[in-house]
Amino acid sequence: MTYKYQPPCTITPELVSLVAEISKTIGRLSARAKAAHVDSAHFVRYLFKKILEASQEAASVSEKMSEKTLRLIDEHPTITIAELAHALGVASRTIERTLKSL
Repeated sequence: MTYKYQPPCTITPELVSLVAEISKTIGRLSARAKAAHVDSAHFVRYLFKKILEASQEAASVSEKMSEKTLRLIDEHPTITIAELAHALGVASRTIERTLKSL
C-alpha cells in the first residue's frame, strides 16, 4: 500500500515563511539554552504541543464553516459567494476556499 501525505492545510508562501521563522527562532533559543547548559527539548515539545492545539482548533473552525456554508446553500440554492460571505461574516475568499475544500 502506498501512502501519500496530505498536508492539513494549503501550503502557501506565507506559511512557508512562517515555518522558516519559527525554525530560526527555535534554533536561536536552542543555542541560548545550550550555552546556558539547559535542555531546550522541554520548551520545543511545549511549543509543538501548542502549535498542534492551534491547528486542531483551526480545523474545527474550518469544519464548522463548511457545515454553515452547506446549510445556507441548501436553504438558498441560488445564494452567491458574496451573499454567503456577508451571511457568515467572512471574506469572499474564505467562502471560495471553503467551497474548494468540499
